[in-house]
Amino acid sequence: MLNIAFWVICLPLLSHAQELWPRVLKANDGSKITIYQPQPEKLDGKILIGRTAISVQQKSAPDPVFGALWFKAEMETNRENRMAVLQKLQIDRVKIPGIEDSLKIMDLQKLLET
Repeated sequence: MLNIAFWVICLPLLSHAQELWPRVLKANDGSKITIYQPQPEKLDGKILIGRTAISVQQKSAPDPVFGALWFKAEMETNRENRMAVLQKLQIDRVKIPGIEDSLKIMDLQKLLET
């Protein structure tokens, strides 16, 4: 169960962030990766742990494939401006149905962390 302080910090971030999502990235091979609004799961000090839905549309495929990734990020807070920025993002796990090749998953993970 998430504590009250977590929601006090994260809800304003998420409500403001709605206008920024989804984000679309283009891969070198022509694939399109869409990252949807992150969902926080835990706040431990200034470490935010969460997950987000993603979709990958390969250039040769007619439809995107949907999946999820789990991340950990350090949150830098500016109390004067009442803003928080996620830094040092680390993706712990990526799960996309139909993509079992660990090298492809690692390449996708590196691209997303960058």
